[in-house]
This record gives sequence, structure tokens and C-alpha cells, in this order.
Amino acid sequence: VFLNRLRRKSFLLVNLFLLVFNLL
Repeated sequence: VFLNRLRRKSFLLVNLFLLVFNLL
């Protein structure tokens, strides 16, 4: 469960990073 939550959080971080990178 913890690993799944961590994976989901990292996935959101990657999405956020890509969004910011596209805005640059």
C-alpha cells in the first residue's frame, strides 16, 4: 500500500514537472 501511494505521488510529481517544463 505504501509503495503504491509513493508511486502515485511520484507520478503526480512527474506530471507537474512536465507541466512546468511545457510552460517554460
